[in-house]
Amino acid sequence: MSITFELDQDKLNAALISSRKIMLNKGQIEVLEKLHDCIHTALPSLSENVIELLMKTSCRDWEKEYVRPINDFRFIHVNERMAAFYQIFMFFIRRINDLLITPLDTSTVIFLRNASLINFKDFLEAEGYVVTYEIK
Repeated sequence: MSITFELDQDKLNAALISSRKIMLNKGQIEVLEKLHDCIHTALPSLSENVIELLMKTSCRDWEKEYVRPINDFRFIHVNERMAAFYQIFMFFIRRINDLLITPLDTSTVIFLRNASLINFKDFLEAEGYVVTYEIK
């Protein structure tokens, strides 16, 4: 499936500037690297910088919404981790839609979500976890 989109350059520039203020600790960077791989596989046409920007802000949004530090992410049950990944991914979709001239349609979001969740599930299983989280 080929996905085409156009970013609003002014909004992107503003977001890039504000994301420079976000400093991450080692645990957060570890989590982001794993999530980044999943997102990059699902959205290969986005540049590394844009994905990093969106992931940083999405993780921060998740921390604020659930009042839980992203460091906890590594220590929660694997199925809860899948659910948290899904939540972060939805923050990511909201963030990317803010930057797009035309927002992603529902079928594209579902495709990206499933691709990312499957990639993350495969990563966890490769690490030796038994994942029973059902991808719908």
